[in-house]
Amino acid sequence: MENKENEYHTIIKSMPNVMSFGGEERIKWLKGILEDLGNPDLNYSIIHIAGTNGKGSTGEMTATVLEKNGYKVGHFASPAIWDDLEQISVNHINISQQAFTQEFNSIKKQIKREDSEKISIFEWFVLIALCFFAREKVDLVILEVGLGGTEDATNIIQQSLLTVITSISYDHTNILGKTIKKIAEAKAGIIRPDQTVILAPQKFKMVKTIVKKSTAEFNSNLVIVENDRMKINNFNFTHLEMSDRESKIAGSSISLKSGALYQKNNVATLLSILDYLNFKGWKINRDLSNKALASFSIPARYQVLQENPTVILDGAHNVDGISNLLKSVKKETAEKGKIRVVFGVLADKDYAKMSKIIAEYADDIFLIEADNQSRSLKANLLKQVFKNAHFLKSSDELDLVIEKSTPDDVIVVAGSFYVVKEFKKWIKDL
Repeated sequence: MENKENEYHTIIKSMPNVMSFGGEERIKWLKGILEDLGNPDLNYSIIHIAGTNGKGSTGEMTATVLEKNGYKVGHFASPAIWDDLEQISVNHINISQQAFTQEFNSIKKQIKREDSEKISIFEWFVLIALCFFAREKVDLVILEVGLGGTEDATNIIQQSLLTVITSISYDHTNILGKTIKKIAEAKAGIIRPDQTVILAPQKFKMVKTIVKKSTAEFNSNLVIVENDRMKINNFNFTHLEMSDRESKIAGSSISLKSGALYQKNNVATLLSILDYLNFKGWKINRDLSNKALASFSIPARYQVLQENPTVILDGAHNVDGISNLLKSVKKETAEKGKIRVVFGVLADKDYAKMSKIIAEYADDIFLIEADNQSRSLKANLLKQVFKNAHFLKSSDELDLVIEKSTPDDVIVVAGSFYVVKEFKKWIKDL
């Protein structure tokens, strides 16, 4: 076993750790590699999900509900938070180092191209996931896009049962483009001919325009999830109760053990997915689906680490993500205590706009460098943006923030999944 572990780590180190976004030619090249492997993606149904925010929650909810209904579900999601192997799982069990190594070696033997050393680490994970899911004989795969859509490595699949596009807003603008139109066009690049596309509630009208155009061009059916499908009846930091006005699958009353108000639209999108699957003959039981949602949890999405004071861990890392997070916290705090934000961010994010939103909601701001040496926004720049903020040298100093807080205060740790990693020791249920 030790040799396998060493081999796994050697393999990971050998993979080019670069963000490959090489256009249509690279996707064509990767499709050729997948063909060399016998197109393992044709062995199961795929729900392909793209979007700026809500992609991870929607994917995880869908996987949780389908597993509860008796299906064997593969799930590819990124980024990983604690361990790279989290990105590939079957029924919520991560691929093992041994299985990962086995798939890697098998793929290497089958690839007929001399330039296979150019495959990036993310592309390797996609290829390994698609092969692993076939070997595991899964019924369905939840396949989350890494970045964008058109030129993302997940877009090498031959076909999908369903395309889902979650909320689209500004992020990765240096790659996808600086306008919502450009970003939406990239996300809509996963739409395929003669299929159904589910579009989650959107902030920008331009997104609907672009997705409608793409679905029309591909003769696909578009299902638009309305913003008012779910009605919130009750909420606190650890509970959210909603009514569904439309679904015949998951019942009219739905509970989550999360107080994140932004999950409302993700649940609405999930229910549209279940409606479609039910229509296509998949057996979805109402009671089982409700039980699955009641037990649903996802790391670093409004994750409550403790109460009195309440400490929330959330990977929100773009303008809309931070805004939705703090709006939810503000409503649930109800003016009883202070909102204290612990924030770190990567240098390529729109931290100037995020700082204005944080300043609007936060009574106190504490800064920390994200756990990424090459991309983290450094302390001196953080201090320039947040003039009156305090600086934490490490996550250990969260203790000091807690000690100086009252039981009614709320401490929010956010800004990047790399910041979340800094607080790993605070998670009790790892």
